[in-house]
Amino acid sequence: MNRSRLTSICVIAAVCSGSFAASAAEAPASQVKRTYCASPASVNPEPRECGIGDYLVVEVTDLKLVQASAPKDKRLVLFLNCFPLKGVSGEKCSADGNALRFLLARRDDKDNRTLWSRILGRPGSRTSSVSVSLGFDDGTIVADGDDSTTVRFPLLSHSPKKALVLFGAIVLLLALLLVAGKRSAMLRDPFPAAGEALAPYSLARTQMAWWFFNIAAAFLLIWGTTGAFDTITPQLLVLMGISAGTALASAAVDSSKHSETQQAQQKALETAQEANHLLATAPTDALLQRRATQAKNDLAALDQALKGPSASGFLSDLLTDVNGYSLHRLQVMVWTILLTIIFWASVWTDLAMPQFSETLLGLMGISSGTYLGFKLPEKQM
Repeated sequence: MNRSRLTSICVIAAVCSGSFAASAAEAPASQVKRTYCASPASVNPEPRECGIGDYLVVEVTDLKLVQASAPKDKRLVLFLNCFPLKGVSGEKCSADGNALRFLLARRDDKDNRTLWSRILGRPGSRTSSVSVSLGFDDGTIVADGDDSTTVRFPLLSHSPKKALVLFGAIVLLLALLLVAGKRSAMLRDPFPAAGEALAPYSLARTQMAWWFFNIAAAFLLIWGTTGAFDTITPQLLVLMGISAGTALASAAVDSSKHSETQQAQQKALETAQEANHLLATAPTDALLQRRATQAKNDLAALDQALKGPSASGFLSDLLTDVNGYSLHRLQVMVWTILLTIIFWASVWTDLAMPQFSETLLGLMGISSGTYLGFKLPEKQM
């Protein structure tokens, strides 16, 4: 991008802000003459490559005059690709007073998220270089840069080794979950059927593992590409709490039912033993014969209930209960899939964790609560 084209873009952005025409004539002619990035923790080997959490130093000609001419109600801010980084004040960092440094920080406010979405979002379609300017927080640009003052925010495409390690970590995590879920009881109900090593898949445990993988994979992706690690939003904590709480409550219900069935089995065994003892003293008594037969049948049914249901396939296990396919289980799965689509659309668009609305989280909570409510009266097979 040549200097004239860059200046045109900045002018258009300033006009769109609604204030350029009114204040451009008052702004002194100034120029961004040098930019470089500095990491607070280490020496940056590529001064023009920046990341979230770095400082961007901007050297400007006649910066003191620019600051002196600024109205009292306006503040000098950094512009990236002609959009202001609001809420971040510049700090003087040179003896001559012509350089300011700005902390490249992400915050939860809308303007900040929108800016970083434009800079970092949609990695496959974004430009590699970012223009740097200074201006007022009302959108007026007073110091422009050119090609020599642009900076870069390198993502995975600029670091093949980093991309390979990151991709390998995500694939390894997925492989571990798939293998462990298939070969162990990690994603399954706690009580397998007689003669079977593994029980059917558990909807609650699978949902918990699903969100664990998606959030962990997104965290690794965002951290690896932007350097930001404080990215977990309060909404994701609520979402993880819903999935974990559902899994815990489901396990508690299963354990309680299993304990009740064991107690009933012990009682039925005592009843059967008593009936057989009485039948031995009067083998021709029809009433005692019926009583002994009923006790035997009850004991056999409870034995079968303790052995648990048989696995019938991944989707069938998730969507069926003792009565067959269940609407409340389908509802949990559908909302989980829809929220996953929204989740990854936000991660791809903004390279940031999504902020789910209270309504969406409420729908997820209601679906999980409905699932647990229908699970309580279910009988063990």
